[in-house]
Amino acid sequence: MSEKSIKKSFFSKIRNNFIAGVVVLIPIGITLYLTVFIIKVSGKIIPKEINPNNYLPFNIPGLEILIALFLITIIGWLSLSFLGKKFFELFNTI
Repeated sequence: MSEKSIKKSFFSKIRNNFIAGVVVLIPIGITLYLTVFIIKVSGKIIPKEINPNNYLPFNIPGLEILIALFLITIIGWLSLSFLGKKFFELFNTI
């Protein structure tokens, strides 16, 4: 018995590779964009008294990065917790 091999055209291979690349890059891009957004916003939310960037002659971006990592971790924890599971169950029933 010989197997029939279905040959895909060159353009269908290119199209499939493009779609696979988009599917991989979109979540990475959204994550990076939201992380940079959180870093920029958290610099404005922190009170001036405790923000070292306001009283030092140079900027230290570490505080904003730590806040962004903390918020991302909290969001991940909420999504895996009981509340997150119930929210996704509710969303799926709608």
